[in-house]
Parts: sequence; structure tokens; C-alpha cells
Amino acid sequence: MKLFGKKEAGFSLVELMVVVGIIGILAAIAVPKLQRFTAKAKQSEAKSTLHSIDTMQQAYYAENSSYGTDAQIGFSTPGGAKYAYSNLANSASFYTSRASWASGLLCPGDRDVDVWKIDQTGALSNSTNGADGC
Repeated sequence: MKLFGKKEAGFSLVELMVVVGIIGILAAIAVPKLQRFTAKAKQSEAKSTLHSIDTMQQAYYAENSSYGTDAQIGFSTPGGAKYAYSNLANSASFYTSRASWASGLLCPGDRDVDVWKIDQTGALSNSTNGADGC
């Protein structure tokens, strides 16, 4: 409606609904990609730390002819780590270290979402329980 020759300013409800719809579509595309990117970054942390543990274990083995515990090899979980690290088994001839999601970072309803393991041969393996990067 024109008042004194001036046009009304503003947006119609239809225009606002179109903008909200576009934002919703963009969010639906972006959120899963962000979750995958975040999961890959966390997994890179786990792999890097496990390779560090392997290096420490190999150095310890060279000096002592056996593999050691975390304390013996001088390993402690890095501050702010997204994974919890542990040695599953240690003996003179083998070791296996494990990285699993830290308890406060689990997806709702999951126990071990993403688990990485490394052994005395340096073989890195992964098992997932429906990891979706949450």
C-alpha cells in the first residue's frame, strides 16, 4: 500500500521462508562433511600417537630385550587428547597398544566407536563400531 507516494519497505513472508529453506539445505549438506572432517582429524591424532608409542617401544626393546609399560617407555597421554591410550599386553616378545575414543567424547549409545591398535611389528589396524564422526 502506498502512503503519500512512498512504497512500503520490507520482506514478505514468502521471501523469508525461501531464505530459511536455503539455509536449512546448506546446513544439511555442511554438517555431515564437518563431522567426517573432525573424525579424520581425531584419527590422525590416534595414528600419530600410536606411531610414537611404537618408536618408544622399539627403543626400549633395543636397550632391554623386552617391551615395556607406559611408565617404562616414558609415555603419557598428551594433554587434550581425543583418544584414551593403553597397552593391552606387554611381555618380552610382544606388545599391543590401543587408542579408543576418550570416555567423554563417545557418541550417545556407543562404547568403543573407533579403536586403533599397533603391535610390535608396527602394524596399525582399525576397528569401528559404526563410527559416524560425532
